[in-house]
Amino acid sequence: MRPLGQSKPRGVRGGGRPEPARRRGARRFDVFLAHASCDGDQVESIASALKRRGLKPWLDRWHMPPGRVFQDALEEVLPAIRAVAVFVGRGGIGPWEHIELRAAISQFVKRGLPVIPVLLPGTGETPSLPLFLQEFGWVRFVDLDDPRALDSLEFGITGRHPRDE
Repeated sequence: MRPLGQSKPRGVRGGGRPEPARRRGARRFDVFLAHASCDGDQVESIASALKRRGLKPWLDRWHMPPGRVFQDALEEVLPAIRAVAVFVGRGGIGPWEHIELRAAISQFVKRGLPVIPVLLPGTGETPSLPLFLQEFGWVRFVDLDDPRALDSLEFGITGRHPRDE
């Protein structure tokens, strides 16, 4: 227990848990990249391509320090994000991705957050998508360097087609 008059350490809430950064000034990102662990390398390649286009993607590998609670990071970034891309690979949607998807759908209902299903190379012609995700128009990558798919994804994130600029 702290002596009276001594403030708690900055960035820490009761119980010693780190305070979400949005209360400390969360960094703004353009898109949250939801994906199954097994698709991480493909998603990171697409994230790098988005960065080269001047967008700021939130990718767990880049922004989630070891030893942190994933749910806290999700609570921090989703309310300030511009869009969510839900990646679907050969293995479908991963267990954590289902939680991210539910949070994204909730933000779609609350504030019109774009939710973009993204089909990775190797998925079938008509992939099995969760019921709510089927309602959104998707982006299909034929390969990881697919410029048309990157244009479509950027269009979904920003609302501006890159070829119109």
